[in-house]
Amino acid sequence: MALGDQVYAMREVARVPGVYEHHGIDCGEDSIIHYYKGGDVATVTRTPRELFARGSRIFLKRQATAFLPHIVVQRAESRLGE
Repeated sequence: MALGDQVYAMREVARVPGVYEHHGIDCGEDSIIHYYKGGDVATVTRTPRELFARGSRIFLKRQATAFLPHIVVQRAESRLGE
């Protein structure tokens, strides 16, 4: 995986593992920007890869088209805190 890649990890729903893909943007420096919902709070946040993965493997989401990596990261960073 490289800077600006769309990545995902499989997550559980209702204690059933691997039910949905949780997506994020690889921002380099061992961090991923993604939508996070914890309790009553939902926000776009940057977390370490290990925390994003929650012990599972991180996969690359292949895209038919691609944008320049620094533009992808810049757009993701502009959404932090939303």
